[in-house]
Amino acid sequence: MPDGQTQNAPHKPLPMAPRRAASSSKSIGSHLEEFRKIILNTAFLAVVGLLLLTAIKVLRSDDMVIDAIGLPKNIIELGYSEDGAALILSDNIKRIREAAKTDDTQLSIKAKFEEVDVAVPVEGLSFGSIIRLLRQTFGLPQNRLIGDFVCPSEPCLSSNLELRLRLLQGTGTPEAFATIKGTSHDAILQTAAERFMEKTSPMALTLHLYNSGPDRKAEAMALAQRIVATNSGERLAALNLIGVELLERPEKRPEDLKAAITYFQRMLEEDSSIAMAYTNWGAALSGLGDKQGAIAKYRQAIALDPSEAQQQHNLGVVLADQGQSAEAIAAFQQAVALDPNAVNSYVGLAAAQLKTGDAAAAVASYEKAIAINPDNADMHYNLGDAANKAGKPLLARSAFETYLRLNPEAADRATVQGYIDAFTAQLQQ
Repeated sequence: MPDGQTQNAPHKPLPMAPRRAASSSKSIGSHLEEFRKIILNTAFLAVVGLLLLTAIKVLRSDDMVIDAIGLPKNIIELGYSEDGAALILSDNIKRIREAAKTDDTQLSIKAKFEEVDVAVPVEGLSFGSIIRLLRQTFGLPQNRLIGDFVCPSEPCLSSNLELRLRLLQGTGTPEAFATIKGTSHDAILQTAAERFMEKTSPMALTLHLYNSGPDRKAEAMALAQRIVATNSGERLAALNLIGVELLERPEKRPEDLKAAITYFQRMLEEDSSIAMAYTNWGAALSGLGDKQGAIAKYRQAIALDPSEAQQQHNLGVVLADQGQSAEAIAAFQQAVALDPNAVNSYVGLAAAQLKTGDAAAAVASYEKAIAINPDNADMHYNLGDAANKAGKPLLARSAFETYLRLNPEAADRATVQGYIDAFTAQLQQ
């Protein structure tokens, strides 16, 4: 440096701005924000993945689901209606029968490969229909069906191979029914199975409906009336069912019984050898109070079919009502000979035997009835009464004790207990 100048002292470094100590934890708000971002990203990726999978299925898969949006060309060529998808009732009868079960009754559906296939259109919307519409939009082929059925949603599909075999061999040309709407797959199957039965075996469907409870009895009767109006071989069975329904109405109005008789008469006009028509005619006459007329009809039924135990029982009941106890005994004896488990016939036989004064035989008949149905309290009471008349106090007391045990709330409990006490005192003497 030149002389005379003062050497500047070196500058001191400027003080640095104070630093904040790093926080050891994040706020709750920052954690929530990060979690929200993760959820949004995950949802976005899921949507993208779903779209990609859908696009792959649309563009590359030749498997499809048929439903009510319409039918592909190859199904239309086979004769199936475009009015919704066709539910095929053919070789998959087992599944239909399972879906058609009602309590202890199920539809008896039979189908063979050679029989006409039945196409029942159904209505619905499924993911498969959306896929198919996209395929149609892009002009992609729809040339293969998979599975078992053609119906609204997976996995209810149909076999295209089976349909084409039927077409090539000239068998099982499909026949379309009216469109079926259902709230569930099982409901659609149930309705479709019933439609199939109405077409192929209407009387079987009628009996199924009749035995399905009071809610469906009106349907059964309407179908039976339609059968009667045809020249079907099932006319006689339909006439009988209509008559029986009138005969079995709880109120037993005279006009119902008279109407029932007209149906049984119509049966016999077509075939005079139907024993059951005479039996039912007799029951209607009995309900109208014409006991002698009923006896005549029951005898006609027995002449046509002497092997039917119920005919003999019915005859025995009316004969007993008319005081013809000896003839009633013969009828009931014939009934139990034909059917050793006919409890009611043993009871009727015992009652008739008591009227003829043969208490010992009545005891034996009641014992046979109780052996078949030991939990019937009234039969034990009747046995006690018969045993008392037969001079068997020990058996009578035992029977009355069993009656009270099986019927602890019996209105006549005090009276029966008095019988028991009296027998006990008698036995102690």
